[in-house]
Amino acid sequence: MIARIRMLRDRVAQSPYARPEWLGMALFWGWNLVFLAFMTLGFAPNVLPDMLRAVRDGDMPTTFLAYALVLTSIPAAAVLLALTWFRTAPERLFALGYGVEGPLMLVVAVRFFVIRELTPAAGVMLGLAGLGLAAFLWTLMDRGRDAHGSVAVAVRLVGLSLLLLVGLYAAVWITFYTVPLVAEAARALWVDVLGNLRKLVDDFLRTLRDFDWRSLAAWRMVPFAVLGTALAALTGALFVAMPVVIAVLYVRAWSAALRAAAARFGRRVAVATTVATLAAAVAGVVAADRQPQAAAFARLAEPPATLDAARALARDEADLRAGLVNAYLARYRYFSAAGEVMHIRDLYARGALDLAPANAERLGRAYEAWVRPLLYRPVRAAERPGAPRWRRVDNTAFVVDAARAAELYQRYFDAPIDRAERPALVAAVGATWMAEQAVAERLQVDDREVYLERQAVTVAEHGDWAEVELHEVYRNRTTRRQEVVYHFSLPESAVVTGVWLGGSEDRAARFAHRVAPRGAAQQLYREEVRRRVDPALVEQIGPRQYRLRVFPVEPRRWDFGADGRRMQAVDGPPLHLWLTWRVLAADGAWPLPRLGELRNVYWDARTVRTVDG
Repeated sequence: MIARIRMLRDRVAQSPYARPEWLGMALFWGWNLVFLAFMTLGFAPNVLPDMLRAVRDGDMPTTFLAYALVLTSIPAAAVLLALTWFRTAPERLFALGYGVEGPLMLVVAVRFFVIRELTPAAGVMLGLAGLGLAAFLWTLMDRGRDAHGSVAVAVRLVGLSLLLLVGLYAAVWITFYTVPLVAEAARALWVDVLGNLRKLVDDFLRTLRDFDWRSLAAWRMVPFAVLGTALAALTGALFVAMPVVIAVLYVRAWSAALRAAAARFGRRVAVATTVATLAAAVAGVVAADRQPQAAAFARLAEPPATLDAARALARDEADLRAGLVNAYLARYRYFSAAGEVMHIRDLYARGALDLAPANAERLGRAYEAWVRPLLYRPVRAAERPGAPRWRRVDNTAFVVDAARAAELYQRYFDAPIDRAERPALVAAVGATWMAEQAVAERLQVDDREVYLERQAVTVAEHGDWAEVELHEVYRNRTTRRQEVVYHFSLPESAVVTGVWLGGSEDRAARFAHRVAPRGAAQQLYREEVRRRVDPALVEQIGPRQYRLRVFPVEPRRWDFGADGRRMQAVDGPPLHLWLTWRVLAADGAWPLPRLGELRNVYWDARTVRTVDG
């Protein structure tokens, strides 16, 4: 029996499938085929249409759709390389998958899912990672390393030195997560799976019994769920080994490049090149990691006492504005604040590891020191008085510093920061991969609830006076009823003669208007709103000053699309507004209203405007 076991062992060892490169090929092809199947059968039909629709409507930046497409195209490109360039070198597929494809997808995923609005420091770090991965891919694809000139040898050493720095940095970063995740996975396997195996089987059988076998919508989710689960399990297993594997791969590639450079230029020059490259990379990240909020808060803490101090502030207004805006938008630019990265402490203090709070706090501090360039540095301490350090509320600094930044901005620039810096705020809140979140936050800060589709002005002249009509068509972009409010001014010679609402172009079907004193008009409007009927109110609120209120602009609704398989947002019915007034001529022209303020309505280049047809 022992002899047979030994003979079987020798046969397995001598088999070509027992070689290490076959294990690498199995890992490479297994993961990529599952990923491509998931993207084709799960992501593309379930998620991609919503992203395309959000980009089309302007609710999500086009760059995020580009990141999603890049993320999904990386495995396709890797498979294409495996079938062509590496067809005769299968032993390099493991390095291609673990050293290029996986890290590149991780870089893109961090940019796509974690970093909303790119900061200079994060941009430099991602750029360094991209250069290093390009150098490693060049090394893998190179079939004649010894035939290169001095420039190619030097460039490869610089690129692989950057890869060494970024790879070791990423390996340590990932290790913070892999240790508790491995412990938690082992505990879940032993307790939740093996300990409840019979219950899991019963739940699975119950799911099969309750499954709607005739529903197309239910069948559409099957590939998404099955392939997504398989992809998550396989990715998690490969992710656990990533810190060790990429460290070994990158150190070996850098060592080979260092030996080649030493043979060409001498060992001192080669080592000096590596040291200079690492120093320049670190210096670039440090220089880019500039957060001006603390300096801005300190300089604006007290009003300037002298004229020279006021002039100094005026000269530095750009820096002051940058600091206040960075604090106000910190929650969109950084994934957490220094001193408040609580999820690492929770990973180690709870679950399978169950470390003491003090030990988890030390690990949390070490993690924050390691990822410092990606963290917001609070100006004010966000700790609760008397509470231990490990019991703080996560990301409180975002709220505290944002409120202080808004206060200082209002006091110095004499304008609300959310209005004066609206372009920056709109860009920040829209920088997310979640279409629904982008829509909700952009609606909140940019008054994009109701879209102005058309605006027509018609003038009927009657000698020295004219009857002017404004006709507007609104579409609600939200899922709730909305009200449109305009504040505008008219010349002293103008008098409002009527306001109507309608659900179509048919003027005969529009709702008749009523004229009432200001107080009675307000009371009538509130009663009509409570009754959910269609009121419109124009009231004079001051000399030549008017306010127009329109309610309700009916919301979007969710309904099944033409294919009957997926829910889609369907626009609500349009709402038409007609406003008329009479005005005397001024300098041979007919004065139009001057808009002072608006709420809940917006327009863009697609809005159609006409004057007298």
